[in-house]
Amino acid sequence: MMGMSFTQRGEKELSANFNNKFDRAAPITRTDFDSIGVRIKHMDTVGHAEGYLLMNNAQHNRRIDHITTTISNLSMAIDKFESVLTSNSNRKVTLRTCAQALLQLDDVLAQIGQSTGRQDSPRVRQALEYLKRAVDVDPTDSQSLYRYGNLLNKLQMFDKAEEYFLSALESDPRNFECLRAYGLLLESKKLFREAEILYTAAQSSKKIFQTLTPSSSLASSM
Repeated sequence: MMGMSFTQRGEKELSANFNNKFDRAAPITRTDFDSIGVRIKHMDTVGHAEGYLLMNNAQHNRRIDHITTTISNLSMAIDKFESVLTSNSNRKVTLRTCAQALLQLDDVLAQIGQSTGRQDSPRVRQALEYLKRAVDVDPTDSQSLYRYGNLLNKLQMFDKAEEYFLSALESDPRNFECLRAYGLLLESKKLFREAEILYTAAQSSKKIFQTLTPSSSLASSM
């Protein structure tokens, strides 16, 4: 969001908003996944879990500046997710997670000058399509609405982003990621009092969420 300025609180929230939930995860091996054994038999679930594993490893490799391996991990993750979508095109969790992998890959490529990071990127366009499909599959799903709105916001389509943020919060008023992202959008419009209210609500909702689901990071992407 070029040309925007934020308060110190806003900058802190912005940083938190883009901290990927996988950042502190240790790398996972295929052996870890195989140890689940017969408990996971459904092929869609297996494909999604393998894609998630690859995304986790991509985050680890990116932290230690193994860019080539990161790109490979994310590309393979996308292949896994798209294979799942071939058999079940309406699997909203996979649609969302594949979009996330596409955006992460595009961000890495932009870092090394191989992508613009804008809507003319084929990966960004594909992510938009997947997130819109996830919304169409379930128009009341707060996570799908939030993630679609967040990408629209990143692409500076602010009015449409606000529309989806509001729909996400109507479905789940405690969606702390959306509360925080919407607060940033309002702050960019210099609506500081309204933004502060949303930041406070986001902080409170996140604490409740973490108390109720201490191991929620994996569950929310599966």
